[in-house]
Amino acid sequence: MTDLAALDSGSRPFTSKELGEMELSIRNTNLPCDILEALEDLQAFQTKDAPPGPENPYEKATLGLRDIVKTLAACGVFSEAGIVLRWLYFLDAEILADIETLQPPALLLVAHFAVIVASMEKTVWYLNGWSEAIIRQVDQLLEEDSKERSMFAWAKQQMPHIIP
Repeated sequence: MTDLAALDSGSRPFTSKELGEMELSIRNTNLPCDILEALEDLQAFQTKDAPPGPENPYEKATLGLRDIVKTLAACGVFSEAGIVLRWLYFLDAEILADIETLQPPALLLVAHFAVIVASMEKTVWYLNGWSEAIIRQVDQLLEEDSKERSMFAWAKQQMPHIIP
């Protein structure tokens, strides 16, 4: 991919290294201002009982969400939906299986992904309604007294139009 790729596909993909070196502001996006902190909390929660490292699929997926947020901050409010949707393509098979079987850790990932999708709904018509549907579904699937419920609260709070 070259620097001219943005002319063809709208937004140039950045490497994690490039994103780490950039001065980024979430204010350039429609994302919640505390999303990076929420993703750090999610990563700590998801990996507390597992050895850290690139082999951990949940850590990799959470870092992928963080990179999406940073890319959106670099590209601005009119970013391409592909920046967000490509995360789904790179999910590890273990996480896909966990999503299919509705495992709570996977549902938390999907809920945080929905918050990012929600930030795109104002500018990408075909994403309208996705985030709300995802959050409602996760809300129904997580048990009320589960340890994941407290982590889910942040994602749900980002959707003020959803009735508690």
